Amino acid sequence: MTGPIDGPGASGGGGGAGGCRGKGGWGSKAGGSSVGIVSLGTKLVLTEVRVAVAKAGKGGDGAGGQGGGLESNGAAGGTPSGLVGSKAGCAGGTGGSGGNDGPSGGGRGGYAVGVAFAGAPIRAPALVSFTPGTPGEGCTAGLGAPAESNRAPNNAGGYWDFSANASCRE
Repeated sequence: MTGPIDGPGASGGGGGAGGCRGKGGWGSKAGGSSVGIVSLGTKLVLTEVRVAVAKAGKGGDGAGGQGGGLESNGAAGGTPSGLVGSKAGCAGGTGGSGGNDGPSGGGRGGYAVGVAFAGAPIRAPALVSFTPGTPGEGCTAGLGAPAESNRAPNNAGGYWDFSANASCRE
């Protein structure tokens, strides 16, 4: 036979798998709080209270995400059929690298609160004197993290209701 042969030839190899994505940046920790009095129930009654709080702790730094995994090789091409004019199939292409994962935000600073409640009390304590503290500084976010997750301070005040995440009364 001298001409082309009709029929199946060798198959090309399959493409390689893409790499796995990178691991995300680990989360940072919040700073410690400076709280004068903590009430976990609403039955606490305080009169003529003097409270002073200090500076709350700084949050932890964020971290960058890890790089993606490497690509993998494609499969080998098929072998020729043994008939005259049959050729080997081409190898499959190399898979792509995995994408990088994202960074984590910086930890928020700690609270600086005189009296903290788990639920707003029926009657707020009468603070005779309150020396305010300074909320903790937020820390640096990982490289590439959104701006709002960078250096976020926390709250300060005389009264704080943690169930509502708001000041009870100033």
